[in-house]
Amino acid sequence: DGDDDAVAALEGDEERPTLVVVPGHSAGSALWACAADALRAAHGGRVVLLDVPGWGRSVAPACVTCDDDPDAVTEAFVEVLEAWRRAAGIRRIVLMGHSFGAFLSVHWARRVGRAVVSRLLIVNPCGVCPIMADDSFTVAAQFKFAAPQRFARVFGRFGLAC
Repeated sequence: DGDDDAVAALEGDEERPTLVVVPGHSAGSALWACAADALRAAHGGRVVLLDVPGWGRSVAPACVTCDDDPDAVTEAFVEVLEAWRRAAGIRRIVLMGHSFGAFLSVHWARRVGRAVVSRLLIVNPCGVCPIMADDSFTVAAQFKFAAPQRFARVFGRFGLAC
């Protein structure tokens, strides 16, 4: 939605699908900037480094920040990412997601299918395992109330690094 600072692009062969990199939770495209030239050299086509809505230089849409339903939040993220792809006029992509970006990429690829995503690369994925551990609810509850971002928000106000 006009958030041009949230996208970094390196030009490449227009005939190849665009490599779209979706960073992990709380990370932005800057995390992958140091690897952008190598990714372009390996891929040969255009490379786009995205900021996931709400992280990096992008703004989180209200639908992502106020809903407590995890499926609805996931769908909201995927909708924003897919709307970006359509608005950018990109027909075919190689989708590479890291960590939480891998989770979103899997859902995005499932939604649009092989007609859009020619390859899906997941790097150090989180949340994409088919079977959850028995204590997964306990771990999820701990992260809900003691997420790393909560510590960063609290201590960051005092100028302290975590």
